[in-house]
Amino acid sequence: MKKSILFLEDEVTIAEVTTEYMLMKGYDVTWVENGQIAIDTLNTQNFDLIILDIMVPEITGLEVLAHIHQIELHIPVIMLSALGDETTQLQAFNLFADDYIIKPFSPLLLLK
Repeated sequence: MKKSILFLEDEVTIAEVTTEYMLMKGYDVTWVENGQIAIDTLNTQNFDLIILDIMVPEITGLEVLAHIHQIELHIPVIMLSALGDETTQLQAFNLFADDYIIKPFSPLLLLK
């Protein structure tokens, strides 16, 4: 059975390239473009991994991460963001992110 990934990313080029890499590695990928859709999707589907960009429309990736913690979903979460400052990273880890990858990034490294 394929592992499923929820991927929150609003930059189309990054989303398309990264999704293609994940598909080539055999993952089932659900790509959403804003935080509200991510939360709605989490309420109706199960995932093995969640990848969240922070700066997305409607609800930020950090708010989605807080929601995941609040509803006690025990799913690994990787934050993927252009925000590389220590404060934002600490905020993500305090909300129980499992990893934090700073853009630009290599899709190959993301999937290792």
